[in-house]
Amino acid sequence: MLNKNEHKVLFSNVDRSYNSIASKFSASRNKPWIEFDLYKNFVSDGASVLDIGCGNARLLLHLDDLNIKYTGLDISSQMLEMAKGNVESTQSDKRFVNSNILDANFDKDSFDNIFAVASFHHLHGFYNRLLFLRKLYYWSKPNSTACVSVWNLWQRKYLPNFVAAFFAHFWRFNDLNIKFGKTPRFYHAFTVTGLRLLMFLSPYKSYKLVFVDKKGYKTNKKNSHNIIMVLNK
Repeated sequence: MLNKNEHKVLFSNVDRSYNSIASKFSASRNKPWIEFDLYKNFVSDGASVLDIGCGNARLLLHLDDLNIKYTGLDISSQMLEMAKGNVESTQSDKRFVNSNILDANFDKDSFDNIFAVASFHHLHGFYNRLLFLRKLYYWSKPNSTACVSVWNLWQRKYLPNFVAAFFAHFWRFNDLNIKFGKTPRFYHAFTVTGLRLLMFLSPYKSYKLVFVDKKGYKTNKKNSHNIIMVLNK
């Protein structure tokens, strides 16, 4: 189990990593993923939307025709600068918050929808992940939907990362360092069982998992690229 200082170091590493690669990373995320249409199905005209780990705010580009009230949250100040430039011409009301998820504060029942697109896997520690879901529940309006996606890292191409993690800390062999260029980033490789346990222990009473690859939706984890928790309050 990680102590408080180790948690702070890991948050700092995520912040520093994304600040250092902000421009190149933003350029690699200039198109919507197929599941963005799934997210859009949950959003109504004028909805208040929180985008956690918003990066360059490409999700807003996909939702802008709904004229939403958008809040983009990201730990990286440089990514937020990319976001502001990227969505400057959008019609939706928008604001940006520079914070990690655990330090962020919003009022109860603030948002109609909350999305965390490929950011939850950067969060370390089981308790912090459960706290994350509890925060989402607290910030969500009644009868709202939140979607949290993670990479499916149980793929052959990530085997060297698992081997390195095993020899570094075998008791946390699914806590990986995956590089973008030469910059390492922390990732937790979630199992389906682990995600279902988190949902079961969260305040949400209605939830499901959705599996996606680059071409469409899958019936299970096999060959999927992303796994999405769909959480209904």
